[in-house]
Amino acid sequence: EGVNNTGTFISNSTLYIQAKTFEDQGISLKNEKKYEEAKSNYQTAKDIYSSLSDSAKIQEMDQSIAEVDDLIRTENLIRMLTYIAIIGVVVIVIVIIFLFLRRRKKSK
Repeated sequence: EGVNNTGTFISNSTLYIQAKTFEDQGISLKNEKKYEEAKSNYQTAKDIYSSLSDSAKIQEMDQSIAEVDDLIRTENLIRMLTYIAIIGVVVIVIVIIFLFLRRRKKSK
């Protein structure tokens, strides 16, 4: 029985090391603003922790995934607002040029 427990312990230890590696990679990727890759690593870590029935680590990974989802949404919102601002400026410039050219034609 002791041998079986030792094998289980070694197997679980190996899985914890793998999960921790994915978790650490997720942190690094999040810091590099590679949010989709970070989320994927957190999900893999969560899956491993799930196989180990570690509810505390599962909850921690859920929190990390939620944080990355928030960052992804924020990044997408900023990108969309930037595009809207650029389009707005282009439209304003076109309108100003059109009005300027129209006024020049009338004065001739």
